[in-house]
Amino acid sequence: MSFRLPWTFSFWLDETITGWLITLPLAQLIESSLRFQAQSPLYFVIIKGWSEIVGSSEAALRSFSALCTLASLALTIKIARTLNLPNATLWIVLTFFSLEEVTRTALSARPYGLALFAATLSTYSFLHWKHSDSIKWSVLYVAALILTFYAHYLFVGVLILHILWLLLSPPINPVLKIRSYSILLSITFLFFIPGLAHMLWWRTSFRSAFHWALPTIEEIIRSPFPRHLLVYLLCALAMARCIAPFNQPPLYKKEFLISMIWWLLPTLLLVLLSLVTRSPLLISRYGVWRVGGIALVVALLSTKLSPRAHVAALVTWIFLGTTLEAQRVWHEEGWRQAAQELRERSSALPLFLSSGFKESEDQHFIHNAENHRYLGAPLAQYAPMVPYIVAPALTESPESLRQLKDTLRHALSTHEALFFVLLEQRGHSRETILEAAAERSGGEIRERHYFGLVSLIKIMKKNEKALASLMETSSDDLKHHHG
Repeated sequence: MSFRLPWTFSFWLDETITGWLITLPLAQLIESSLRFQAQSPLYFVIIKGWSEIVGSSEAALRSFSALCTLASLALTIKIARTLNLPNATLWIVLTFFSLEEVTRTALSARPYGLALFAATLSTYSFLHWKHSDSIKWSVLYVAALILTFYAHYLFVGVLILHILWLLLSPPINPVLKIRSYSILLSITFLFFIPGLAHMLWWRTSFRSAFHWALPTIEEIIRSPFPRHLLVYLLCALAMARCIAPFNQPPLYKKEFLISMIWWLLPTLLLVLLSLVTRSPLLISRYGVWRVGGIALVVALLSTKLSPRAHVAALVTWIFLGTTLEAQRVWHEEGWRQAAQELRERSSALPLFLSSGFKESEDQHFIHNAENHRYLGAPLAQYAPMVPYIVAPALTESPESLRQLKDTLRHALSTHEALFFVLLEQRGHSRETILEAAAERSGGEIRERHYFGLVSLIKIMKKNEKALASLMETSSDDLKHHHG
């Protein structure tokens, strides 16, 4: 993991929100996380205690997720052994460390590592409960489901996997087991009630107006199939086939079907939830719990290889994964570097901050002063002494352009220059909107500094000659408009 991504790389926006929340008193932390994160405060309470022990640096806060991801890897290996899959350990390890989304989960100070561990633990305990009548496994299964739900609400979809598993691979006494499972689910849902109430409360009270778009067919198909993993697997199997013949082991029809469901189910659930809630939920980190299914599918496919081919495929996998395809940098938001640049500049100049997120396009959201701390978490993390102003939304709507132009004009009327920090998302052109607004407010962009997706832009007041030319052009445009 350290080879693919430095542990000490700058936090991205959501991680700085974690860093901001753990600085709050416990009661305020719980209240703020309930309002801003639409999630249970469980992870933030845990990570606050973790920071008291190991510190609050980037590596320290990320180490908790790394440990949870490694624990998930160990549990997945135990699941494979429970299913009596031969030679599965190496392939499961390689699958975990080859998947970019697992690396993101492991090295991110966010709840996804804890949720992945809880979801994997619930599957492991479910299999043991399915094959035994032990009260211990029943209690552990219910506790793991509750932990999964309150680690991240969307990860509770693993419960549907367990129901399908029970139906597709019934135990010896299916009627009794289904009745017992119904009792366990009833108990579990009683503990889900506070979380469900919070989800409903947040959606009706604090949810911003998302500009939602229907997921495209390409996004739906691409989501469960990580390109780099398929490249590794196909090349490894092709190389192995050239070196040695295949064995013909017994087929694992039920296990393969269940593993494929485990792989594809998260994407299906996220698409359905996106359609029902009209929210953009088809995000890879929300479905990272599919990694167990991918690992089992790869392990099942590898059982067709002879020992010689197994070694050849292993070597090929490692070579391709670490040399050709592995992304060594994922976090592209250089907030720490941008903050360092800001601290070296004059603190007398006004600083405006734009997240570039869809939430900031909602006027009710942007005018709520409480949300400014949410959007300003990166600067609060890395430049706490630098004052900033949350900028109006950078959209092409006439109202947004007018507000942005008025804001810049007012700042340039009292200062020779100002700084603008912009988090630009892929596929957006907000910097061009800012440039147009600067032109219309009597300013011009003089400097641009890029720190990944974070831009630091200096806007200076135009000289009087250029300003007069601008006013004359604006007057001509106005006459032509009314003409």
